[in-house]
Amino acid sequence: MEPTNPKAQRAQLLAHDRVVKQSHYQDSTSISAAFRKEVNLLIGNVIGSNMFNILGISGAVSLITPLTLSVDIEIVSLIVLILSVLILYPFIVLRKEINRFLGSAFITLYITYIAMLI
Repeated sequence: MEPTNPKAQRAQLLAHDRVVKQSHYQDSTSISAAFRKEVNLLIGNVIGSNMFNILGISGAVSLITPLTLSVDIEIVSLIVLILSVLILYPFIVLRKEINRFLGSAFITLYITYIAMLI
């Protein structure tokens, strides 16, 4: 659903531009960290970027216009978020290796999540 308020449309465009630029920066940093086997940098980059996107971007946009999500998106997003944390938590706490199988599972989960939102 596209916003009809011109301020909301500009805010949405700016937020989208910020997320796309941040995503490219995050991807290159994560790939570089993975090649150098700097796991802490990789995990910190992902967690920090997600926290900024959730808190910073949504907070900034909500200052301009109130944010409302449909119930379907809220439920799906919450389920995927909780599932991702539950899967990743033991690997972070127990410092186990995240292998290609788990990486493939996360990519599949992400693609499934995006498909469910469309």
